[in-house]
Amino acid sequence: MKSFITQSGTKLIKNILLGGTFLLLACNSGQQHNSSSKTEEAAAQDPFAEVREIKLAMPSGKVIDTKLAITSAEQTKGLSGTKSQDFGPYDGLLFFYLQDDLKGFWMPDTYFDLAIIFLDSDFKVVGYEIAPHHPGMTEPPQIYRTKSYLCRHVLEIRADSPLVAELQKGMELKLISKIPLSKIESKIRLSR
Repeated sequence: MKSFITQSGTKLIKNILLGGTFLLLACNSGQQHNSSSKTEEAAAQDPFAEVREIKLAMPSGKVIDTKLAITSAEQTKGLSGTKSQDFGPYDGLLFFYLQDDLKGFWMPDTYFDLAIIFLDSDFKVVGYEIAPHHPGMTEPPQIYRTKSYLCRHVLEIRADSPLVAELQKGMELKLISKIPLSKIESKIRLSR
């Protein structure tokens, strides 16, 4: 059998390997990134990074640290699989939609009871329910399903949060964000 690598071919391969090694060493020694390049990396990985987190204030002034579930995958997953120690009493997950519709939720693979709060486009409460947890995806027992509500957004918080005692139909939550709601909506529309 003949070898297809000639003497000059062997030299070429050695040079390529040597060059690759130098390149790898140069990359590893330059791994110190500044915070702006990390922010750019995060934005490249998540097109919604700049609008991902907001705060919602109750009329009492208490604040819910809120993460937005924007993509279909995020909205399908919701808080499924989230352990109680990973979601505090003042944390919220807002299912952010761009239009009003009838929305009903079910609660598979949850490890703590939830308050599911249905909001209009101005973050006014149109209804809410307390949903019992259901670890796993199988039935029986039956997985809890809410009634359907005409709303824009849906907010989930822990049912044992002190905020639940303040919930009332018709109360309005105040958006606290450096970015106005109209710009958040525009960013989501453009990134889809």
